[in-house]
Amino acid sequence: MATSSLDRISGSQSAPLAQPYNNFRVQTLGGNIIQGQINKIRVAEIMFPYNVPTIVTGQNDTMSVSFQIFTVGTGAGPVLPVAITIPPGFYTGTELAAALQTAINVASISIAGWPAGIINVSFDTTNQSIVLRNTNTYDGTTPAAINYFFGWAPDTPVTALPNLPNPNSFNLQDLTFTMGFRNYFAARPVTTVPPTTVYPNCIAPLNYPGAGTFAGINYASYANAVIGAQYTGRYTDWVDICSPTLCQAQYVRDGNTNQGSIHRDLICRLYVTTEISTFLTDPVGSRPFVIHRQFKNAKVMKWTAERSIDAIDIQLYDMYGQVLPIPQLSIAAGVAAQTVSSGAADFGITFLVDEHDDTMEHNVGYTA
Repeated sequence: MATSSLDRISGSQSAPLAQPYNNFRVQTLGGNIIQGQINKIRVAEIMFPYNVPTIVTGQNDTMSVSFQIFTVGTGAGPVLPVAITIPPGFYTGTELAAALQTAINVASISIAGWPAGIINVSFDTTNQSIVLRNTNTYDGTTPAAINYFFGWAPDTPVTALPNLPNPNSFNLQDLTFTMGFRNYFAARPVTTVPPTTVYPNCIAPLNYPGAGTFAGINYASYANAVIGAQYTGRYTDWVDICSPTLCQAQYVRDGNTNQGSIHRDLICRLYVTTEISTFLTDPVGSRPFVIHRQFKNAKVMKWTAERSIDAIDIQLYDMYGQVLPIPQLSIAAGVAAQTVSSGAADFGITFLVDEHDDTMEHNVGYTA
């Protein structure tokens, strides 16, 4: 039983019938997709062009930062919070570090009046990690000495969302998580006491002694440089492909450990990687590529012999349990040089179905 997301679009050019790439249902005209009695359905093969950019607008393109100057003679200046935004697109570690450097420089100059480069963003090719470093050296002796402190935090909400009963920011995509700092912020929670947000994870000048508390920044935890986990370049580590229609006859429901959104009707978890475990200059997922899988241990879905297969529905979810974004690398309407993307390339799935044993005649082989 073969299917493709290509089939979600039909009709004529003047009257097309289209369904979303990440949630569609197809059926054939004039009959069932599989006519007959079958017991099981299993996933055999998938061809999936991975098209989701590293940075997706409205999902993981922003990060909360704050700037503060401490002058020895006059004390701490005001906390200047701002959200920096990274343009959508595919990024290697070096490319994302450069984009972050540009965004932080613009914010530090225009918002805080800092010199460019006080906060340096680089990519460590040995550790394959993004590094944020404060290039300022602390001076506590000269009355006119200026010391620069940088606060930063995820841009995910700290309050409950309509679709999440409890605050669960770590089960949403965020720029800092894409950079490789999810574990870092899990160990250093951001607290909000209106109207001030306290950043216990500030990046302080070199040789800062750790004494004193400045307004809006908690210096209980500080560092001069912060190194992220291994940078993957992927928006998501896997794609969960679900089909309530094909899983409807299962006696046992599927399960997973997602803390935000549980999806039960999985036909497969498609990992965004190759099956070759070697170092790649450009991480898998930092550029579009095609995933091809022939499953050694395929998901087997129980079916009932009392009915045929008349339709297939497919839903795509990311590693956070959210609907997989449809790529839209485009400039907003109204811009003279407007660019529009056609979205994602289509994927295909091949299933194997097992016939019901009672319908099969005994195989007697060749006879004279």
